[in-house]
Amino acid sequence: MIKKIMVVFLVLALTFCVACGGKSLPETTTCEQILTAATSAQSYGNVKTYIKGKVELDAFFMSLWADGSFEECQEFDLISDYAICYSNDNKTFEIAILRAEKTDDVARLQDLLERRKQTLSQGDKAEYDPDFKKLMSNCKIITDEKFVMLLITEDNASVVNAIENLKK
Repeated sequence: MIKKIMVVFLVLALTFCVACGGKSLPETTTCEQILTAATSAQSYGNVKTYIKGKVELDAFFMSLWADGSFEECQEFDLISDYAICYSNDNKTFEIAILRAEKTDDVARLQDLLERRKQTLSQGDKAEYDPDFKKLMSNCKIITDEKFVMLLITEDNASVVNAIENLKK
């Protein structure tokens, strides 16, 4: 009898959690705001930053960045906002935040960030950064509504925590 009650309780609790959903980033949040929060958690040194409206990207740069090839990135038109920050020296570090134009496009942007991970992994950065393999094995791709984020940092947990603090 107690087992049945526990099962019913767990099913009800799970149903309540799914129905209520977790907190998500407010609709008005920009990729720049997320990047600012994410990078405030740690010091990253010499970085290159691209922020929509400030330092623009195009479909060809996005293809070079994600795939290592100078072609037009097919997913570029699916991105309504972006903020990308990566190491401009031999230290491995990268945070990329992309906002999909439509929720249906999130999976395609996840694939784009997976390709970025693969491109980085196949490069020669491991030759001069002794922490490269560890950082790449711990990197994360997370999503929140229309946002897709790639985190390659020494402390992804603090970055995720900083992003969580933006949620209402």
